[in-house]
Amino acid sequence: MPILFTRYSAGYSSRPEGVSTLDKFKPNGRLQAQPGGVPIKTARYGVRMLRAGYLYLRIERRGLLEWEGYAVHPHGYLRQFWVMRPEAAEAKIACERGARQANNSLIWIKDAKNVKSLWYAFHPDPIDPQHLKREIEPNPAKYMQRFDVAGWQVGSTSQADSLEPAQLDKQVLGFAALSDEQVQRVGNEQCFGPMGMTPQQCVDAMTLHGSPQRRKRPSAIAHAIDRLSKESMMSKAIHSQPCSGRSHGAQA
Repeated sequence: MPILFTRYSAGYSSRPEGVSTLDKFKPNGRLQAQPGGVPIKTARYGVRMLRAGYLYLRIERRGLLEWEGYAVHPHGYLRQFWVMRPEAAEAKIACERGARQANNSLIWIKDAKNVKSLWYAFHPDPIDPQHLKREIEPNPAKYMQRFDVAGWQVGSTSQADSLEPAQLDKQVLGFAALSDEQVQRVGNEQCFGPMGMTPQQCVDAMTLHGSPQRRKRPSAIAHAIDRLSKESMMSKAIHSQPCSGRSHGAQA
């Protein structure tokens, strides 16, 4: 089963029009209006693509426990790594820009119907393997979020922090930006721009507006998501959890 992991974020605009745009994307439905219970005033909460960092999955299946780690490229691509060797974690962009390469932004859960539990967490830095095994593994509820994979497979789609594919362009800023210039503009004002771009890349994208290299990848993502919408794909929004003994708050 493919899963697109997204993240809760805090966005800001100095323009009234920008604030109004951000207001349209405040988390609602099964998403948390105040992720982690942290209130904010000047900024606005929203849901974005993952930024650069590390995604960890703790999966129990058929009586076996396994960990999966993914290095996240600034553009949202994922590259799996062995969690016991975090020094080998390296995020790389897909070599091609077609729809198949867009699938590299998804996590594919094997044998989903037999998954007893799936816990997940995002961290800006690699997690020390000893801390992962000794502290986080026996205490997942303290550090991670949970998703019922097998339940989703049989129709339990009203789970916390989740979206169905048809809602992505209505709830996730990066997907709405594909067809709305106002959303693109407010996205470019953030520390991490649309589809995880850095501030400099946002400037480059605006300067080279219309360049196929800058515009093809988001279209490929949209194409892949549209195709997978007909399957059992879903989206999970991640809020910060204290993976190394401290809370990181909302991620910009």
